[in-house]
Amino acid sequence: MDHDETKATLESISEYWDDRSEGYDAQVKKEEGEGAIDAYLEHLGEVEGKDVLDIGCGPGFFAVELARRGARVTAVDISSEMLQKTLARARAAGVELRVLQADCQALDFGENSFDLICSRNVVWNLAWPREAYEAWWKMLRSDGRIVVFDGNHYRHYFDEAYARARQAPVPKDNHIMLGVSPERIDQIARMLPMGQVDRPGWDWSTFVEFGAGSVEAVPLTFIQDPESGRKLVYDFVVVACK
Repeated sequence: MDHDETKATLESISEYWDDRSEGYDAQVKKEEGEGAIDAYLEHLGEVEGKDVLDIGCGPGFFAVELARRGARVTAVDISSEMLQKTLARARAAGVELRVLQADCQALDFGENSFDLICSRNVVWNLAWPREAYEAWWKMLRSDGRIVVFDGNHYRHYFDEAYARARQAPVPKDNHIMLGVSPERIDQIARMLPMGQVDRPGWDWSTFVEFGAGSVEAVPLTFIQDPESGRKLVYDFVVVACK
C-alpha cells in the first residue's frame, strides 16, 4: 500500500469509527456493566504509578480504568469522536488523562517513555503493523511490556477454514451498530495485511525478532472449521516483555 492509498485508508478508518462511536460507546458501557474489564486487567497487571499508553483507546474502556488504578495514562485514537467519549468517561469517573488524536502508526513519543503499552482490537486496522510494533517497542522502557488484545476477525476473507467457520455465529458477538453498516470496514479489511497472516503467531514472532525477553500468545476464543473439526483462534492476547 503506497502513501496515497495509506492516507485514504486512514481517512476512511477514522470516518468509520467516528460514525461508530455512539454504538461502540454503548457496547463498552454494556461490557463495563458485565464486569468484562476484569478479564483484561489480569493480563495488564499492576499499573499504579506507571506511565501507560493506550493505543486506539476508543471510548476509553482501558484508559479510564487504568487511571482509576493509579496509572498516568496517555490515550491515543485516530477518531475525534471516540476521544470525546473517552474524555466524557474520564470526567464521569473523576480521573485525568492525556488525550491525543493521532495515527497510532506514527506516534511522536520518545524512546523509553512508557512502562506499559496496550491496545484492544486495533492492530488489525493497521496498514503497516510491523512498523507500528517496532515504533511501540522503542517507546517501551527496559522493564516494560506491550499487551495487545486482538483477533482474526477478517481472516475469513483470505483463509478457507476461517470462511467455513464463520458461517456459524462468532463467539461473544456483542456489537451495537446503531444503524451503521459494517460494509465500509469490511471493504477496508480486505485491503489490510493482518487478515492475510496467521495470528497470534505473526505477532509472537515479530516481538521475538525485536529481542523481547519473553512473549506469550494466549488464545481467548475459538471458532471451528466444520469440515475438518479444527479449532481456529478467533480472539487472543499477546504479552511481550522487554
